[in-house]
Amino acid sequence: MGCRTVQATTKALKNLQIDSVATKADALSGIVTAKTARDEKIEITITAVTPIQTRLDIRVGAFGDKPVSQRILSEILKELHD
Repeated sequence: MGCRTVQATTKALKNLQIDSVATKADALSGIVTAKTARDEKIEITITAVTPIQTRLDIRVGAFGDKPVSQRILSEILKELHD
């Protein structure tokens, strides 16, 4: 996984004007925590599946917000492809 996905995640949140509150990462996993303008918690869990595959789990708010999660994922993927 490396820090590339974590960096792409924090940059994607910044692009969406969402402030990253905390980032914890090692070589195999990471968690990025942020808050929306509506004060909903965003938690993005990053896990290395294989040396070339990473799993992202995005949770917005207590019950999830699929459109916001998909927008965040889209922005992360954009950052990874740049």
